[in-house]
Amino acid sequence: MACLRREIREPSVYLRKIIRVIAWVLLASAIVLTVVPAHFRPVTGFPSPIEHFAMFFLIGSAFTLGYSRSDYPFCGAAIAFAGSLELLQLFVPGRHARLSDFVTDALSAVIGIAVSGLINRNNLLPLGPNGSTGV
Repeated sequence: MACLRREIREPSVYLRKIIRVIAWVLLASAIVLTVVPAHFRPVTGFPSPIEHFAMFFLIGSAFTLGYSRSDYPFCGAAIAFAGSLELLQLFVPGRHARLSDFVTDALSAVIGIAVSGLINRNNLLPLGPNGSTGV
């Protein structure tokens, strides 16, 4: 029986670690895309609010799925991160800090955290019992 539990648990440990790497890559990407001049940013063809929503929703989701802790600290960190990125743009030539971008970024990250928190709590992904893997 112990072997069976170990076999079930190991894939969830690896999946959670992969999600953590994705979370940190997304976070680093958001920072880089914020501090580079506007002409170096990739153009997707989508409106800016959609790009912001997608990026921050994914960041919030990845951190919540990668680290199974309470959602509230993640929400606070996401709001602070979104505000910091907007303030950082004040020091980058050709970039502009916008309140609308901050609201979109913070709200989309919190929505991503909430959705992923529900996924964690309802065990909808194979991330271990009750969202914990023992790591």
